[in-house]
Amino acid sequence: MRRYLSVSVLVGLLLILVAVPSLHAQALWIHSSTDRGVALEALKPTFDDNEGIRFTTSALYFSGYTRFGDHWRIVGELPIAHYGIKRTIEGAGNFEKTETTVGNPYLGVQYQTTERRFTADVGIRIPLASEEKTFATQAGQVTDLERWDAFMPNSLGFIGIGQYRYRFENGLVTGVRGGGSFLINTDKQEGEDASDLYLLYGVFAGYEAPRFNIMGNFSGRFLTTSDEGGFGENSLHLLALSANYKAGKVWPGVMFKLPLDEDLSNVLDFVAGLQLAVNLK
Repeated sequence: MRRYLSVSVLVGLLLILVAVPSLHAQALWIHSSTDRGVALEALKPTFDDNEGIRFTTSALYFSGYTRFGDHWRIVGELPIAHYGIKRTIEGAGNFEKTETTVGNPYLGVQYQTTERRFTADVGIRIPLASEEKTFATQAGQVTDLERWDAFMPNSLGFIGIGQYRYRFENGLVTGVRGGGSFLINTDKQEGEDASDLYLLYGVFAGYEAPRFNIMGNFSGRFLTTSDEGGFGENSLHLLALSANYKAGKVWPGVMFKLPLDEDLSNVLDFVAGLQLAVNLK
């Protein structure tokens, strides 16, 4: 499926870039039980060949929510990606490129039971990601598989995800997550598909204490509408570890993500991130 060749294009473009010229997770607000809050996640990818790639290469996710009724929230997110490189190529001089782009903003509704045992999100991503700023958008994509759509150009996304979590009396937490992402190609060219449907899935486990959380998360996405290859060729997976400290209304945190598929790990070593959530009420 041509649209899913974004994975191959990602690998190819990044390999070209580094060889010129021969060149849960989930947002923090899902853990909160307050009425209103905002969060910032800064995720930095480290590539297999990281020479010359600027430290500022990263993806930022600004998010927030406000509660209405007993179980409902309105949730929003604004993603931004930046990519920069400056490299000296023997016999060809300097290669330098810098790109910054706004991704596809998210607006949705979240339902959460009283004990937060079950959470469901339904929302839409508005297609604002730049098609011209390829390096920035694709660097943003690899930071989070569940939010790959945040940096997919020309894609109107409809996302639905459900999560079940169980907390034991000793503070241990475990759960599962699953859903789908339906992307409509807003700039369909001849030979391209009009839409794609991805299956999103994950499991997680960790420990919640009064002052901190530690969580491990396995997540993946599978292109169900591909007519080429099997599950292995059309799926990507990440393993993530995160820790958050609850300092009153402010929750700082750290995150580390590791790619599990060869196509992705040949390009991406890992993703490291900082998180900050502020409970407003």
